[in-house]
Amino acid sequence: MERKRASEVLHMGKIGTEGVKQAALGNKQFLSVVDVVRESNIDSRMMQIHESDLPLVAEIHAQGSWRLCIIIAFKPPNSMKGQLFVESGTESIVPPLLEVVVLDPDIDHNKFSNIDKEGRMTIDIAQLTSIWNEPIEQNIDDYAKYLLNELVDARLSLRNDFSVIHGENIMQSIYEQKTRLSTNKDMQQKSLSKKDISRIVDTFMEEKSKNHVQQLLKKAMKDGYVNPSQRFVDSAVVASELYPGKNILDNSGISQRTKRILAGASLLALDAELGGRFKRSPSIFISARYQSNEEVARVAEINLLSGGWMPVDESVRAGMEARKFVARNIADSKIFTAADERIMHRLECLALGELLGAKYDTRDVELDVRETLTRLGLDLTPEGAQQALVKVGKWSPMQKDEIIQGQKGIYQNYSPWSSELLTCAKEFRLKVKERCDLLIAQCSKTRNGNVMIEGRVDLTSLPTVSIDAKRTTFRDDALGLRRRSTTGRKVIKGNKWELLIHIADVSDIYSPDPSHKLEVDVSSLKKAAEVRGMSRYDLPLGPLHLMPPIALEALAFCVNRGVQAQSTENSVNRCVTLWVYVDEKTGKVIDAGLQRSLIGKPRALTFDEASKILSSNEPNQLSMFLSAIEQSLSAWKSGYLEVNEAARMREKRMSVRELIAKDTMDGKQMRDDGAKGSFQRTRGHKMVDNALDLHGYVLRMLLKKTQIPVPQASGNGVDRGGRLGTAPLRRYIDGVAQRQALSALCSYGGPPLTRQECNEVSTLATDTINKVNNLKSSKKASELVAVDNDIKRKKNSLRALASHFASNNVEDNERTVSALSTGYNNQVVLSGIGIVLQCKGVKGTLKTGQRVLVKVTKLDEKLGVIEVEFSRFSD
Repeated sequence: MERKRASEVLHMGKIGTEGVKQAALGNKQFLSVVDVVRESNIDSRMMQIHESDLPLVAEIHAQGSWRLCIIIAFKPPNSMKGQLFVESGTESIVPPLLEVVVLDPDIDHNKFSNIDKEGRMTIDIAQLTSIWNEPIEQNIDDYAKYLLNELVDARLSLRNDFSVIHGENIMQSIYEQKTRLSTNKDMQQKSLSKKDISRIVDTFMEEKSKNHVQQLLKKAMKDGYVNPSQRFVDSAVVASELYPGKNILDNSGISQRTKRILAGASLLALDAELGGRFKRSPSIFISARYQSNEEVARVAEINLLSGGWMPVDESVRAGMEARKFVARNIADSKIFTAADERIMHRLECLALGELLGAKYDTRDVELDVRETLTRLGLDLTPEGAQQALVKVGKWSPMQKDEIIQGQKGIYQNYSPWSSELLTCAKEFRLKVKERCDLLIAQCSKTRNGNVMIEGRVDLTSLPTVSIDAKRTTFRDDALGLRRRSTTGRKVIKGNKWELLIHIADVSDIYSPDPSHKLEVDVSSLKKAAEVRGMSRYDLPLGPLHLMPPIALEALAFCVNRGVQAQSTENSVNRCVTLWVYVDEKTGKVIDAGLQRSLIGKPRALTFDEASKILSSNEPNQLSMFLSAIEQSLSAWKSGYLEVNEAARMREKRMSVRELIAKDTMDGKQMRDDGAKGSFQRTRGHKMVDNALDLHGYVLRMLLKKTQIPVPQASGNGVDRGGRLGTAPLRRYIDGVAQRQALSALCSYGGPPLTRQECNEVSTLATDTINKVNNLKSSKKASELVAVDNDIKRKKNSLRALASHFASNNVEDNERTVSALSTGYNNQVVLSGIGIVLQCKGVKGTLKTGQRVLVKVTKLDEKLGVIEVEFSRFSD
């Protein structure tokens, strides 16, 4: 067998596409089809295969699936049987057939009517995807058994050594690389045009071969044979990504190399079956040479361009993935790909009204979602998306008394969870309640902080407080104090308190203790959290929680609500408690640790309530308790800001956000949870903010000492002061981070995650953030959330500004206004007016929080239009 690589062909007098063009213009006569291929720029995957080169390993497409086989013989086409070849040995454009042995441990002979019991079948060249350049030295039957065993081992290796996420990331990386390279202008310039192909065909001597040459060149140019390394993907390419650093083409260790290529082939086939990144490009027949006598004809040689897989266009990919999503889910398949996850997420966002607004247009619906709804025969509306999610089994109908009416008169008739998941969540809540009753009974007998119950420190006798937004449903953090002297640890003069940061324990979901089983399979709840990634509270028709609310209720703190609230009902909350001993003079962390604990009902306060208590001139137990916590946290935060540049930058951004919110919203619109453009930094907000920052800082410090890796989303590392494990009811990665901390610091919940497992969780978290941020509708949020009241307020502000200019006889070229930079894309907020807009004429970029003077270049209070340009920085 002769396979011509580009470097070899250059020494054969190859003149390239420019040479072919010149030859065509000069009326050069091409003697054979192979001559044309060799003289053009499409022969780097050309193979010349003789009878003596057989058998050969190949990948084929049969019965709608990828198959591995061994080519054992060439066969003349049926149309030539019994014919006498007068010109025996000359080039022919009639493609022969291939006899192959199919290698598949799970082959169903009932579906393959044209295959015998030994796995032999006859195929045409169009079914041939690619041929391996691997010599077979042993008996065919023995080698077939060997290769079949290697294929089984390779699939097991792919399943055991590489996670689904890792394989998904590899295929996506290859897709992005090939898509980027396929748009290379240099490659496009090397291609032959239609006119060039026509000229070449016109100069071809064999009249009967002209149409074949024309079709061959067109397909070769379309499929990217001009520079196949930039377009084609095959098993060796995928294997190289699966096993980085290994030379796949190295002849040493043939068994290992074969297994790796088989793993690459299996992953490529699986991706083609489940996803839509690559489409099969079959091998292209060039020509053949037949030998014959009076009785029989045989194939002496075949010339072809070995095929592979090519990246599809984004639009084609989106449509294909949508069709497969529908087919798999209607068939109740257990397979759930990354593309399925993306489509489901987008469907859920549409179902809960993300695109609602005055400018709603069905063209804003993403292509894969549009295709999904169309194939299901549903409208491109929130109601249609809700029905689609029910049809594919991801949502379930609500009871009549549960139906919610959202914005624009749209009803939410369905729960964003499957009926099976809701049943699991209800069983989980029941078992948690039963366990809680047992814990209450045990705690009532021993009100002692040194007693261990269920392997936890009993802290139920200590006061705790949970400060959160007014609309918060599920509370997962609380603060407390403990006298250092009660722990037996060394006390430093002037520092008598340990600060306690309690986080709701979610180990039932992420690392259930075999010794305290709840007798409920919670794996589906964990999978639901993994798929959703994070809760969303910014959707018009309601929130998308991380897990079913029933399960979140069971995991969240049971609290006493309100300043004066005192419940007679006892309750116990399972926590993961970080205790920190802070030097209140220097702000340094003296000592810290993590423990599993039990606490009583925290006093639930809103940010506003906590702020009023801290500012009260009438001291009481609660105000003194909160003040002590605030003092300890403030001491640490002051010291932290002195040494951490990222923390200082974040503090500045928060201050600017607060100023912008005050300028752009009136008091009635302002919310305490940061929703809909509001943003507050009351003393209550700052206390919780500092506590959660301290939690992230100390937990990373403790884990670093153990040299255990930390799962975290991109851009949320220690250098940015990111939080860690503080919101396990809202973010999947925080639940995993808590599991890692318990394993490393409390020897609970099994062995710590490996670095690779942490990286995979981090990738999931980052992808979740990106898929939320990258949705088209998210980019138009500022347009879609605009309501009549906002527009009315803007026009009123502009009327007041125009009136101000008019009453003070300000000339048009002197109309200046003070403004504050938002730090984003040179946007500014007009001070006292509360309008955010682009500032033109800026050289460079305005920094966050910079105060500037801007000149009003256009003002139409009736239409609500204003434009400004940079004038100068404020003093």
